Amino acid sequence: MTFGSDKLVNMAGIFLIMVFGLFFSYAGDNLKRTRLALETFFEAELSDCQITSLIECQYSGEGSYQLFTTDCHNEYYPILLDKKSEYEDYERFTEGLIVNKKANSVNLTLTGSNFKLELKIRHPSDEDDRFENMKYVSIFFGIVLLIMAFIPNSYFERHSN
Repeated sequence: MTFGSDKLVNMAGIFLIMVFGLFFSYAGDNLKRTRLALETFFEAELSDCQITSLIECQYSGEGSYQLFTTDCHNEYYPILLDKKSEYEDYERFTEGLIVNKKANSVNLTLTGSNFKLELKIRHPSDEDDRFENMKYVSIFFGIVLLIMAFIPNSYFERHSN
């Protein structure tokens, strides 16, 4: 495995494309809006607050989720539960229920007239796909560079003329 000048130039070009791909994968933060809303919810303290309204919101191009506001705060908080949550848990959020949550905690309690439900909200760090996208870009271009390393120099010399 030798590296001629034409081969090195092509590999450097692919490496630069990989660096730009990594940059754009990190900069293209599709989940930033929901992550920021989750950070606000994560930091909020809700003590015996009643849900006053629910609205629908678009979720990064695929599907939707609901936001709720309470009589204690004017902010809308996202209903994005821990990934292990059941689908039925999302349907339990209705107007009139009492919400309790400590500040900087993922634990949430919904209380109705005849039930008390312990839930976990999604942590804001779980709502970040940038590093996963960067991993895929790195793996793809790493494989391309590895394959290029084993291609004979004569291939690059023939195609550069």
